[in-house]
Amino acid sequence: MTQILKGGETMKLLKIEQVAEILQVSKECLYQWVHKRSIGFIKLNGKLRFSQQEIENWIHQNRFSAGDPSVDKEVTDLFSKMKK
Repeated sequence: MTQILKGGETMKLLKIEQVAEILQVSKECLYQWVHKRSIGFIKLNGKLRFSQQEIENWIHQNRFSAGDPSVDKEVTDLFSKMKK
């Protein structure tokens, strides 16, 4: 983990391998998300880094509660389309 100062505060930066492990996805998946700008990242000297705080926020923003009616409908619709 790399730490840099941002406005007098320390920002913890993670490498792609660390984020892949945290999210339990492949590095290739993360590269795709970066390419699509689906996940926040920082580029330092050509290397990808991720703010630990932004990754934590991203996880919370992409979290759905069990029984969420809007998610349940989306999942049901998706499975209906797949069966056709």
